[in-house]
Amino acid sequence: MASERRREGDDRFSFEIVEKLATLSTSPKGWSKEFNYVSWNEGKPKYDLREWDSKHESMSKGVTMSAYELSVLLEAAIKRDLETEIKGSSKRDSRDSESLKAEIAAEAAAGCDEELEEAIA
Repeated sequence: MASERRREGDDRFSFEIVEKLATLSTSPKGWSKEFNYVSWNEGKPKYDLREWDSKHESMSKGVTMSAYELSVLLEAAIKRDLETEIKGSSKRDSRDSESLKAEIAAEAAAGCDEELEEAIA
């Protein structure tokens, strides 16, 4: 789904939603907050989080990130959630929390490994 849009000042830009990954929510007015894989100006696709109208003709301001940036974001979110969970549970010892952290981090990273290798290369 490729499209071309105009910015203020008559600057043109193009985008193509290469892959729709998730719809996080939809407003009563039909706008959807989506997590997509998007190519901007025919460049290498990146992860993108923003709201779109139902026809994907208009969009809100959003956040675009590389695979590496996404992995840093996911790692920070997982670390925060784990720390909160671990603090709330007095039944776990430090060995259990470390193995849980490693397991969840490995699962999160598994989806990004290939793209991370490309980003690093």
